[in-house]
Amino acid sequence: MEHARHHSKRDELTTAALRLFAEKGIRGTSVRDIADAAGVTEGALYRHFPGKGPLAQSLFAECARMLYEHLDAAVSEAEDPAAQLCGLVRGFLGFAETRPEAYEYVMARHHESVGELPPDQPLPKDVFVRVIAQGVEAGQFRPLDPHLGAAMMIGLLMRTIFFMQRGLVDLPAEEVRAEVCGAVQRIFLAR
Repeated sequence: MEHARHHSKRDELTTAALRLFAEKGIRGTSVRDIADAAGVTEGALYRHFPGKGPLAQSLFAECARMLYEHLDAAVSEAEDPAAQLCGLVRGFLGFAETRPEAYEYVMARHHESVGELPPDQPLPKDVFVRVIAQGVEAGQFRPLDPHLGAAMMIGLLMRTIFFMQRGLVDLPAEEVRAEVCGAVQRIFLAR
């Protein structure tokens, strides 16, 4: 029973911290804010984490892992690099839609002071780089540096999400996915 309660408080703290970090940023969120939102004392936070920084880093690693796994699963369902591009589009947009706080934290707020992650921690961009490198190697994509291609694709997706969140794109989500998929295929596919 004690272990379950201990785990529950930690979960409440991480849920509250994620919401606040996504909303206000790391710097804009205090330990007191997190404790208040979780309904615990500040001391409870320190029983689970050495401080706000390690909590922010732990949350970033977890959210980045979730997005990486989400993208990797979306790509694994496709047979060739061209279809994998659409898998990345669907996976990225779907993650932002179903896990908005985790998306916001990983893609927009983490730069504030997360610190270094373990060198073996896979990052979401790694899936983009892998798919693009494989497509170039297979001759299906035009010659392009895979990291530059990943930057272009992630940037396109992030701006699409930004416009959708603000109501500037008035299309059903499936239509947006289809349009973006077509656009990235036109950018990357060899002619």
